[in-house]
Amino acid sequence: MFVVKRGYVMRDGEVDEIDRKILSILLDDGRKSFNEISLMVGVSTGTVANRVRKLIERGVIKRFTVELDWRKLGFDVFAIILIEAEIGKVKDVSEELYSYPEVGEVYTGIGGTPHIVAFVRASEVNDLFSFMQNKVAVLEGIKSVRSVIVGESRKNKSSLDYSF
Repeated sequence: MFVVKRGYVMRDGEVDEIDRKILSILLDDGRKSFNEISLMVGVSTGTVANRVRKLIERGVIKRFTVELDWRKLGFDVFAIILIEAEIGKVKDVSEELYSYPEVGEVYTGIGGTPHIVAFVRASEVNDLFSFMQNKVAVLEGIKSVRSVIVGESRKNKSSLDYSF
């Protein structure tokens, strides 16, 4: 699908410099008002509102959310779970994993192992161990499970400076 904007054609999903600036500001602080963004970008408030609406309609902006400090909520352990699953069971295993409240994100891949990567939060290491032993390792189709406990997060990619 193509969208015509001010005399030139953009493919669906493409963004121009104004969109990039708006996205960068929203990634840094999703609570900024359209008025604040308009002053920062140098366009009208209406232009910002229309641009954001179109970015949502086109699926460039999927949702607005908050970033939590999980440690302040009592979840001191953040781990990356690496799972090798039987071919043909990857989808079932990943869907089951995502249904667990301990799991924040699940990714599946092709062309190597691990087949599934899950980001998990727990109150303490014993809770993580129990989760892996009693919920993950027993799933049908699991061949192996490994974990990496994250010591420190340097930068969350969702707040990446959005300049392409």
